Amino acid sequence: MATDRLVQTLSGVVWIDENAKEVVRMEARTNDNFKVAGGLFVSLQRGMNLAFEQEFVRSEVWLPSYVEIHFAARALLFVHLKGDVIERCSNYKKFDSDIRIGHAPAEKQ
Repeated sequence: MATDRLVQTLSGVVWIDENAKEVVRMEARTNDNFKVAGGLFVSLQRGMNLAFEQEFVRSEVWLPSYVEIHFAARALLFVHLKGDVIERCSNYKKFDSDIRIGHAPAEKQ
């Protein structure tokens, strides 16, 4: 599977919250080129960097707080891509709903 092969090209560092046993931050980079379909479909160049952080929000749930990706790739042999993506997530809001997952009661006939 392509995902397994991609993970094998990565090296990096992971910070774990000791009490919660959750990933707080992860930094990874590709140490080799990664190709899908022999490079015909996608070819990621060595040196792609990824950083990910999450935080414990309202003492309830771990949610993403920061994602940063730097990459260079080629798609379909002719399209050259280079990207720098930084995403910050904050100000999460909690909403209540009356919707419940499960079986609906049978209708009376």
